[in-house]
Amino acid sequence: SALFILGVSIVDETFQWWLPYRVGDTRDVVFNEAGGLWGISLFLISKVDWRGK
Repeated sequence: SALFILGVSIVDETFQWWLPYRVGDTRDVVFNEAGGLWGISLFLISKVDWRGK
């Protein structure tokens, strides 16, 4: 999942370099990956059975 997020982010930012009204930025790739990992973490935490059953 994390590699998929990274790949999509890189493709998105590369595409933005080609558009005259957008700017691609490598920091966006890092923030997209961090947000994706945060989302994956929250999803996994939500699947834990905290009652111990």
